[in-house]
Amino acid sequence: VSSAARCAAVSSEARAVPCGGDAGAAMQAALRIDCFAALAPGQQLERWAYEVDAAPADGEVDVEITHCGVCHSDVHQIDNAWGVAQFPLVPGHEIVGRVIAVGPGVARFQVGDRAAIGVQRNN
Repeated sequence: VSSAARCAAVSSEARAVPCGGDAGAAMQAALRIDCFAALAPGQQLERWAYEVDAAPADGEVDVEITHCGVCHSDVHQIDNAWGVAQFPLVPGHEIVGRVIAVGPGVARFQVGDRAAIGVQRNN
């Protein structure tokens, strides 16, 4: 299953979204995100889906994920150990992949570039 992330290419307020599908889905009005999520604190992960705009917005890029780390901070978030988690929660960060689409105003990345995304805010 391929996955993708959308992130801001130039902003520290980046947004990442793991998903299923392929690069051709970006031609549709909405992109369906198939993933695993905890729907409430302490729950097991289960299949979940949501939609985002098909094309990346100004300053964003879409990244097809090849590798994604899940670490103990994700477990803390799933359990809401710090009292700040928002649910549904899709764990995983420290993402590596290839750029599959770029939004307007993106000059630093091109389709086909390798990209890495660290811990994100406002996911």
